[in-house]
Amino acid sequence: DEALPSRSEAGNGDTDNRAIVVTEAKYPYAVVGCNKPWEDLCGFNESEAVGQNMAAMIQGPKTNREGIKKSMEELIGGADYVECETINYRKDGSTFKNFLQMGPLYDDNDEVDEEKGEREVAYFVGILKNIGEFAQSLTDEDWDEDKKVVVS
Repeated sequence: DEALPSRSEAGNGDTDNRAIVVTEAKYPYAVVGCNKPWEDLCGFNESEAVGQNMAAMIQGPKTNREGIKKSMEELIGGADYVECETINYRKDGSTFKNFLQMGPLYDDNDEVDEEKGEREVAYFVGILKNIGEFAQSLTDEDWDEDKKVVVS
């Protein structure tokens, strides 16, 4: 799989066809930017998304909240990369199965937090990969058995 984008790359949606969203690094993790593939996948344009949190926009009853919570705890705890499979919702209410990859973005100035002795996370980046076209045709039992085929 491709690496997570750097801070400067994350803002350049013209060169990356992956669905990318950048959020604040502090709760409620409001969106600060997204690219065209994210807009196309989720149905929100950037002006609608900025300032909103992901839970309010693309999460719903079938969302894997435990998986997302665990991933966020790992990110906040200092992980450089986390991943999670979940169901997300588009603006029109339709669902897609999402392979979500997340990681921290640091300010370009590389300032070190005096207390922690490490660089301070400026933002979180999320890359959404729709794995639903194939996955939605499977039953839950089939999904558990076949997800290696879908994700690899």
